[in-house]
Amino acid sequence: MPKGIYKRTKPPWDKGHKTVHSFTCQTCKQKFFSKRTKAKFCKRSCIRTDTQFKKGQKPLHPIPKRNIPWNKGSRELIKKICPTCKKEFSFVLTGKGSKSRHQKFCSRACIRNKTQFKKGSVARLGIQHSEATKRKLSEFVKKRIAGGKHNFVKGHQFGFKKGLIPWNKDKDFGGVGYLSKRISWLTLYRKWRLSVKKKDGFKCIKCKNANNLNVDHYPVSLAELIRKYKIKKPQEAKKHREFWNVKNGRTLCVLCHKQTPTYGKSFV
Repeated sequence: MPKGIYKRTKPPWDKGHKTVHSFTCQTCKQKFFSKRTKAKFCKRSCIRTDTQFKKGQKPLHPIPKRNIPWNKGSRELIKKICPTCKKEFSFVLTGKGSKSRHQKFCSRACIRNKTQFKKGSVARLGIQHSEATKRKLSEFVKKRIAGGKHNFVKGHQFGFKKGLIPWNKDKDFGGVGYLSKRISWLTLYRKWRLSVKKKDGFKCIKCKNANNLNVDHYPVSLAELIRKYKIKKPQEAKKHREFWNVKNGRTLCVLCHKQTPTYGKSFV
């Protein structure tokens, strides 16, 4: 068999490549290139301006004459009287996402004046009542319970029972955290921190700032106390009074606390 008959040849250099043609856009009159053999416009905006928005041009999907839209006249006008300002207001129900039929107030200001600033509102939660007010509220609730006008389930007990100790109270879950940090999670530490702030009048002892306050062990640091009494678990610190001495604490703001040599350094 002669050589070279079945020899593989290289594919042509332009195999799989389309030739690029040059055109001129009918709208913006700019030159552009495309792989298509026929093209009139360079981009979609030029297509819209030349077809849909051209003066005297018919729309692509025209509305037939004497055609009544399905939603014409279906909007419902509702009139109501605002319970706060006693003024009449109206709104239109246009469909999904519109104002509700059960709207009561004409504006947000009227909603706030009627609900948030109303006596006995939920927004007053956290405000401390006087002893006389607490007595009145207690008597009122007792009367409702006696008359059967309440929402309490029979036999249900609220909160903790007297003398019951929660399973996770002051419990140390261990972990890889520093010992000083785990001591700060104790309930006794939180009470000590609050008493130190009360002693200093809830102000920084250096700059008298009342925002972003921290409590620091001083003059004897927490790390020195842990080394002194050889503490290995947070519960062991409860036995020693020097940890919870109010005189061994000071109130500092964050900026003044950062200037101390022990800030951010957990030695234990």
